[in-house]
Order: sequence, then structure tokens, then C-alpha cells
Amino acid sequence: MGRIIHGNKNFGYAPIIVSDGIYSFGTPVLLNGMVNSTIEVEQSNNNIYADDTTYCVVKGAKVRTAEVGLRYIDEAYAQYLGYYLNENGMLTDTGDFPNHCIFFETEEQDCETGLSTRTLHYLYNVKASTPTKETNTDEEDIEALTLSVEYTAQDSQFVVDDKSDYVQYGYITRTDENATTYDTFKQAVLLPTTAMDGGDDPQPTPTPTYEYVEVTPTGDENPSEEGWYELVNDEYVPTEDTEVDSEKTYYERVEA
Repeated sequence: MGRIIHGNKNFGYAPIIVSDGIYSFGTPVLLNGMVNSTIEVEQSNNNIYADDTTYCVVKGAKVRTAEVGLRYIDEAYAQYLGYYLNENGMLTDTGDFPNHCIFFETEEQDCETGLSTRTLHYLYNVKASTPTKETNTDEEDIEALTLSVEYTAQDSQFVVDDKSDYVQYGYITRTDENATTYDTFKQAVLLPTTAMDGGDDPQPTPTPTYEYVEVTPTGDENPSEEGWYELVNDEYVPTEDTEVDSEKTYYERVEA
């Protein structure tokens, strides 16, 4: 027999913090009231033809979106969804949409033994939309409101896997071998490079931090191939320049 995946719980988020050009995650915050979730990925295929046939198939970039249904959104998280908290406590749709990390758990059950465990899902860098909602009049049976939030994921520039590739999404299933570290996910964001420990005295792996150091081009470099960054709207982003622009300042990312 196989396994089944069901349920969802322990939905939460963690802010992305930038300090002196160094990125890290803040302390995770749990939100009660998760109803459902959907994660979708779109990836185009580019067919290369030769000899009257398909010579090669090239995968395009992944576009990952998610939708989460919640029973309630508190004022703290509403400020990640385009709302602004006024001094009198009123939330208005005049706020920003800060990028952040979201996570949740699903149940995984072995159909042969009946034993179950949990799987933790991460989207490390998402931008949310304003929640959609629909209310109905109360009848004999009260129907609770579901707030639907859509997310668009992007590569996180400071979350990498063992190959040093940027990561959008990852998941890990709880086992006896990793249980001790897995259970710290409410205190710290788990990363693809987090050392998993099943011992009795775990130490959560800290989020790796990076700093961006200004480089001095000679003029012959290809900034994009060199892996250099630009500072755009207070955020370091990989440059797309193939030639050095003398009016720009370039940065190299190094681990702090």
C-alpha cells in the first residue's frame, strides 16, 4: 500500500529582514484558521527542431503561485496584504505588500500501518495580494467566511540548496532522524542547508547571512556572468548587464 496526504495546519509567516545589506528571516509567526491551500507551477517548454524532428526541449523559468484560505487574518499580518494600520486601529487599503516567507504543514499517513507523520512546506519569498472575501446572511446553519489570499513566489537570493541554486519552494517530512530539528520550525525558519538532528539537545541552524561588497570593474567584465548585483529600490538584485555600465555601481555577494 502507499501513502496519503491530507489536512493542513500550522500556517505561518516570517518577515524578511534587511540590515546593512544582509538578508535574514525574522521569527516565525503562526496564524490560526487555515482552511485550504493550493500551489501551482507553470513552466513552458521551448522545442528546438532539427532534422525534421524535435532536437531538444528546453524548460522555461518556473512561475509558482499559491492560494491559501484562512478563517481570520489579524491586523499584524494584514499589513503584509496591502493594509495600513491607522492610529485609531482602523485598517485601510493604503499599505504595502512586503515580501515574506510562508509555511504550513500537511499530514502524511502510511496506509499499511496507519502511522502518520507531518510534512512542512515553505515558500521562501512571496508577495501576497489583497484577500478576497464573500459574506452571506446567517440562516439556520451559519457559514463561516473564508478569506482567500493569492501569492506569487520568486527565487530567494539568500536561500540556496546544496548546489548553491536559489530556492523558491521546499518541503521536508518529519522522521525520527530529523524530529528534533524539525520541531524547531516555530522558532526559526528551516532552510535547505539546515543540519537535521534527532538528538536531545538541538541547536537551530541560523539563517545564513550575506553582505554585498562594492566591486571595481576593469571594464572588460560581463557583470551578469560575474554574478554581480545592483542596488535597486533598497534591494540588491542580480544585474542583467552584459557589459559594464560606468554610471552604475556593482556589488558582489559574500557570506558574512
